[in-house]
Amino acid sequence: MFSKRFLSGFLFFVVFFVPLYLSVQAFGQEPYTFVLKWGGTGSGPGEFNFPSPHLGRPGGIAIDSMDNVYVIDRGNGRIQKFDKDGTYILQWGTYGFGNGQFMFAMGIGIDKNDNVYVSDGHWEVNYPTPSRVQKFDSQGGFIMKYENYEPGQPDSLWGPGGIDFDKDGFIYIVDWNGVKKFDPDFTFIEAYGSFGYDDTDPYQFFYPGYIGINSKGEIFVSFAGGGGEEYVVPGQIRKFGSDFQYLTRWYLQWVTGIAIDSEDNVLACSVWPPDEGVYKYDPNGNLIQRIAPYGDRDGEIYHPFGIAIDSEGNVYVADGLNRVQKFAPPRVAYTFEGFFSPIDNIPTVNKANAGQAIPVKWRITDKNGLPISDPASFIGITSYIVSCATFEGDPTNEVEEFAAGDSGLQYLGDGWWQFNWKTSKSYKGQCRIMKLTLDDKIEHTASFSFK
Repeated sequence: MFSKRFLSGFLFFVVFFVPLYLSVQAFGQEPYTFVLKWGGTGSGPGEFNFPSPHLGRPGGIAIDSMDNVYVIDRGNGRIQKFDKDGTYILQWGTYGFGNGQFMFAMGIGIDKNDNVYVSDGHWEVNYPTPSRVQKFDSQGGFIMKYENYEPGQPDSLWGPGGIDFDKDGFIYIVDWNGVKKFDPDFTFIEAYGSFGYDDTDPYQFFYPGYIGINSKGEIFVSFAGGGGEEYVVPGQIRKFGSDFQYLTRWYLQWVTGIAIDSEDNVLACSVWPPDEGVYKYDPNGNLIQRIAPYGDRDGEIYHPFGIAIDSEGNVYVADGLNRVQKFAPPRVAYTFEGFFSPIDNIPTVNKANAGQAIPVKWRITDKNGLPISDPASFIGITSYIVSCATFEGDPTNEVEEFAAGDSGLQYLGDGWWQFNWKTSKSYKGQCRIMKLTLDDKIEHTASFSFK
């Protein structure tokens, strides 16, 4: 175990030099943009009563498949549901020990069927609350629960916190005495790690709180850190493989939320000065940027806890001012120079034979005029049928002609791209709009009439 002297010096480095490193590394990144906020102090619909993050884990937020936002309103003993614009939808829960009630709700997660899981319990003996995880439907209807406190048993819960799911639907619950894995019906599978404060042992967790699982099944677990006279452990995020083999760690004091974006980047909240803020890391813990500055104004973050990301990459953060703020991610900007021969741009209607392969060519550059060679710039090609008289139709009926990752995509150099669109013979006699979508979310179209 580290000596007190070593740990004191190490913490001096963490407290004073790591924040400087963070700010330097974040310089020059495209910023997230404040979109909106909602909330306010109170107990009415859409209002919150978040306890101080420094008094324990105050709760979290999660997002379902429709981008609805669920917020643990712990001070009011309830869960509130909003749409992505912060419009109040419904709530459920009261204070108590019964089904559908909450005392110390802390973690929230939503599975692929939009069932909502909420952890509830306290780790101190002076709080005689059951440690449990309850499962609800998306309307707040109680389905079932897991409640088991048997000290020393691997399947017991003692202060459960963050919740996440792997691609197979298994549930991972952070608990004071490790990470517990269950199936969707709460059948216990396995436990990982234990409570402890030996910083040399990656499987000892000192006040663990939150968890995130990326598309590769890699598992990220945070713990607050801290300690008394006999020991001090810095707060950190640890990364494990899908079979829970230890991979790496990085340091961040008192983490109060973790979320994983579509590119497997890790977004994490901290409420402990001077790290206080929300940070974005790559999957190996290299800092990408700070999401927003510290402060109490709109677009600033004050005592953050609870973070979630929707299907469009928007980030939602609950903070100590009893509010939820929404931030839009940085958007790449491409200069699209149009389609090139053999395709003519709108308003020209291109004539083609159904079933033939059509070379779709385009060129893109960045804001500085430099050619874009990254295949991730490309999202896909779709088409939809339209009236041959007006060239109007229903884009929601579009057919996917190409998805990112298809081997037919070719980079020709200097920002030039090509894909051979293998049209369907069923397009004979139809008029269609072809749509190319790039990573800047801008759609580029061309008109076709098929013989």
